[in-house]
Amino acid sequence: MYTVSEEQSFAESWKKSVDESIRLIKYLVKPQPHVIEDTISLNNSRNTVILLSKPLAKMEHLIQQNIILIKEKQEEIKNSDETIEELDKKLYVSQIDLKPSLLFTLLLEIF
Repeated sequence: MYTVSEEQSFAESWKKSVDESIRLIKYLVKPQPHVIEDTISLNNSRNTVILLSKPLAKMEHLIQQNIILIKEKQEEIKNSDETIEELDKKLYVSQIDLKPSLLFTLLLEIF
C-alpha cells in the first residue's frame, strides 16, 4: 500500500509528534516560577489607582463647581449696569476651597 520511504516518513513524523507531546506535558506539569515582586508591584499600583479614583473624582467635581461659579460671576458682570466702583465691591468670587488639607481629608477617607 505505502512505499518503504513513505512508511519511514510516517514513523519519523509519529516519533516527532510523540516527543513534542511529551515535552509539552513536562512543560505543563512543571510550573514556571515568575518574579513575585512584579506581580506584587502591579497589584499595589492597581490598588493605588482604585483608591485614588474617588478622591480625584471629588476634587474634579469641586473644580468644576468653581468653574461654574466663576462663569456665573462673569456673566453677572457682563450683564451688569453697575459702575466700576460698585462692581469693585463685588470683586471677590466665592469658590470652594481646594487647599492641601482638603486633599488630605479626601485621602484619609480611603485609608
